[in-house]
Amino acid sequence: MVLLNHLELPILSLAINAVLAKIADADIASTVPTIIAPFLVPASKLKLEGGYLTTNSSKLPIYGIQVGPETDVSRAIAAKTQKPPPSLQIHYEPLACFLQLARAANLPTFIVVGQRSQGPFNPASSDDIETLYKIGELIASTTGTYFQREQTKTNWIPTTKLASDAEAWRAFYG
Repeated sequence: MVLLNHLELPILSLAINAVLAKIADADIASTVPTIIAPFLVPASKLKLEGGYLTTNSSKLPIYGIQVGPETDVSRAIAAKTQKPPPSLQIHYEPLACFLQLARAANLPTFIVVGQRSQGPFNPASSDDIETLYKIGELIASTTGTYFQREQTKTNWIPTTKLASDAEAWRAFYG
């Protein structure tokens, strides 16, 4: 499990590329790992037929996007998620970056997209936390891992940001 929290381009693309390259280079005898990538996308970045998706619905959808070869795990998750409607447009740079690099690596990848009502540095709403729970339970039930809702802590406090992209670039390379 890798958590890339609050990284921005170009650092994000370097980190994703390094992780995918490490997975692709791993000496795995007979099984090909399926990468499951959950993304919480701000509602303002999801557009459906010219308008924005709303958070008024009592049941926010969890969308699933298959990338690369299909596996048993990806089929199981696809059965429990909604396929995005053809008119859905996602304008979220971290997801676009990951999608391009996953396609280039041609690794079995399944992207789970949940809607976030708040910005990344605002306090989480109950809908945001509910979406996190739904994604956690979905992944746990499909992969045979353990997820306990009562002990999940959600912390939306931002990490310290560097003053500029140039400083972030230098910090990444040392």
